[in-house]
Amino acid sequence: AVGPHIGDEADGLAADVDALVEALGELHGAVGRKAELAARFLLQGGGGEGRKGVAARRLRFDMRHTEVAGLQSAAEILGLGAASVALWIAFGIRLTRAAEPLVSFEVLSSRIVLAGCFAMFLVSGANIGLAVYLPVYAQAYLGFSPAQSGYALLGFLLGSVLGAAVSGQLTMRIVHVKRVAMIGSFVSGLAMIVTGLLVGQTSIVVLETLLAAIGLSMGLTFPVTTVSVQNGVDQMHLGVATGVMTFLRSLGSALGVAVLGTIALSYGIPLGGKGGQMARITDAHPFSILYFTMAAMLLVASAIYFAMPHKPLRGRAATVSAE
Repeated sequence: AVGPHIGDEADGLAADVDALVEALGELHGAVGRKAELAARFLLQGGGGEGRKGVAARRLRFDMRHTEVAGLQSAAEILGLGAASVALWIAFGIRLTRAAEPLVSFEVLSSRIVLAGCFAMFLVSGANIGLAVYLPVYAQAYLGFSPAQSGYALLGFLLGSVLGAAVSGQLTMRIVHVKRVAMIGSFVSGLAMIVTGLLVGQTSIVVLETLLAAIGLSMGLTFPVTTVSVQNGVDQMHLGVATGVMTFLRSLGSALGVAVLGTIALSYGIPLGGKGGQMARITDAHPFSILYFTMAAMLLVASAIYFAMPHKPLRGRAATVSAE
C-alpha cells in the first residue's frame, strides 16, 4: 500500500502505479528502467516526502519522454520508408532511360527469367539468413561456444555443396529441370518448418540431420535456376540475364538478413555479446518465428518454380527423357 505521508502529487499516481510497473517493465533501455524504479519507489512508500515527490515527477517525465521517443521512432521509420519508395521509383525511371541498364526490362520480360530471378531472390534470403542466425540460436539458446556454433553449420554447408553437385548431374538427365528446383525448395521449406516446431527440444543430432536435409534440398535449386535463366534468353543476352540474376540474388540475401534481423530484434534475440560469448535466452519461440519466416520464403519460391514455364534446354536431343 502507498505510505500515509506521500504528497498529493504521489497520491494522484497511486491508483495506477501497479499497471505502470507492469507496462514499464516491458520497455527497453534506460528510460524504461528509470521509470520502473520510480514507480516501485512510490509503491513501497520509501523515503521522505521530498524524495517521493521527485520520484513522482521522474515517473511523469519518463513517461512523456518514452511517448516522445516512440513518436520520433515512428516518424523515422515512416520517413525511411517514404525515402525508400522514392529511390526505387527513381531507380525504375533510370532503368527505362539508360542505354545499358543494370537490370534489363527486356530480359525480365521473359517469364522464365522473371520467375527464376525472384525465386532465387527468396532462396538466397533464406540461405544467408540461416547461415547468419543459426549460430545465434546455437549460442543464445543452446549455449554453444562460438567455435561450436560454427561446427553446427557444417551439416547445412556440406548438404548445400552435395545438393549442388547432385543438381548438376540431374540437369543432364531430366527434361523438366525446373522440377528439381521446385522439389528442392519445397522440401527445404518443410524441413525448416519441422526445425521451427522442434526448436525448443531438438538434440544436436536431430538438429544436424535437419540442417543437412535443408542444405541438400536447398542446394538443388542453385545450378538449376542458373541454367534455366540462361536457357530462357537468346545467347546474345546470356551475360545480361546472368547479371540480373546475380544482382537479385545478392539483393535477396541482403534484404532477407535485414528482415530476419528486424524480427530477431523485435523479439529480443541478442545479436552480440562481450568476450565472444552471447547472452543466453530461455524462450525458443523467437527462433521458431525466424525458422517459420525462412520456411515461408522457400515455399513461396517453390510456388514460383511451379509457375515457371518449361523450355527444353538448348542442345539436348529431343529423345532424352527421364520421366
